[in-house]
Amino acid sequence: KDVKEAPWWLVAPQLVLVAAILLFSLFPQYLVQPISNAVAPYYASSLHWVGNQVTTAMGHWNGFLIMNIVGAVFLFPLAWMLLSRTRVQRVKQFNIAFAAERPFTPETTHVAYNFYPYIEKSMGGLVRPRATRFWDSLSEWAHSLAAALRSIYTGHAQTYAQFIVLYLVLMAFLMGGA
Repeated sequence: KDVKEAPWWLVAPQLVLVAAILLFSLFPQYLVQPISNAVAPYYASSLHWVGNQVTTAMGHWNGFLIMNIVGAVFLFPLAWMLLSRTRVQRVKQFNIAFAAERPFTPETTHVAYNFYPYIEKSMGGLVRPRATRFWDSLSEWAHSLAAALRSIYTGHAQTYAQFIVLYLVLMAFLMGGA
């Protein structure tokens, strides 16, 4: 009920990082070219920069063109949504419905609350018992395997020293017998 916008001092670093990501996505040569030049004496480099475009043995990459295409792909649906929207209605916390069910408490609005009801409704009793049995048996098997390994790998140095001595005795026996 008391949700507020984040303060500017929390949003500002995020905006700086977003701006850096956009800058280096539009103009990758400002980041990649100095790194490529720095490692060129030590590693063979097949990067050839011409403006915004890099050419390698694997093909061409133009970050500016790619970002413009991605921007257009998201800009057209955004423009369509903004132009075709209806009157915005202010919604209170409990004036929402999700998965055809109305929440009764704030906890029920969490994404993990009652996550699979639609599967249980549509598949009935077919899915849950088999899936539950499968994961329960897999969990039991993993616990049994871990318990068996814990009896061998105890974490004590004396046990590991014993394994080394037994290994050396076995190797000496095998080498002497051959």
